[in-house]
Amino acid sequence: MRRFLRGVLGLQILVGAAVTGAVWAQPAKPAKPAKPAAPARPATPPVAAPPAAVVPTELSAAPAWIGRVFDTGLIVQRHRHETHTLRRHGAQALLTIETQIAGNKLMEIGPWQPEPVKAYLGTAEEKDKLVTLKLTNVTDPTDTISMPCRKTTIAAARPDAVRRANDSATECGDTGRWHPRTTKKLTVLRCLPFDAKPMNLDDSTTWDSAPHLAFAPSPGIEWLYVNDDCLQGGGWRQVPANRSIVSKVRHGMSGGPAAPPPPRKP
Repeated sequence: MRRFLRGVLGLQILVGAAVTGAVWAQPAKPAKPAKPAAPARPATPPVAAPPAAVVPTELSAAPAWIGRVFDTGLIVQRHRHETHTLRRHGAQALLTIETQIAGNKLMEIGPWQPEPVKAYLGTAEEKDKLVTLKLTNVTDPTDTISMPCRKTTIAAARPDAVRRANDSATECGDTGRWHPRTTKKLTVLRCLPFDAKPMNLDDSTTWDSAPHLAFAPSPGIEWLYVNDDCLQGGGWRQVPANRSIVSKVRHGMSGGPAAPPPPRKP
């Protein structure tokens, strides 16, 4: 019996060893081939810029009439400078608008950031002293301008004139005056406001802060509006011959804050 058990145990050991050996002796399963990498997707192409407007040569070479707007002050949050350049040839008209924006940094003008230039094409219908502009943005047909302008004259201060309080002003709300007072009459197309009206608190279009725009032969004419809290007012002044930006805007100011670079020459 003992010999039989020893034989059985020995057979089990042999069989176990054989099985174990068979298990260990099995060759490793070949690794599954890696899935081929998915082809890289092509980058999304950038949106193509709209084609430049085709401006007739005679229109692009027409004399430039320029109207500028400078909206600034010690307490404003955003300073704004715009240059509107109008060219006309017959009934054709081209208007470009260059805008620069700056923040208020410690009561000074921060760095200027140019915005995209806008260009408008269309017509200028002239009848007697009335010129009606009907224009469409060359890159956005939903952006249109329909604006009547009047041929007239405007008394504009010197290019280096600044705003100062009226001599008799004793309270806030002073619109100020030019210093020096010298003015020169310029031939213009006056568009905004269409008519020159006296200041009326019940009519916001007569306020100095309302939109103002006129065009004069290059170097042009500028509407300067200064908001210094108690002193809030503006007026027309001439543009320097070199079309530079005059950043000195108030009396007693020894120097001006950083000014935007001059617009491109017409």
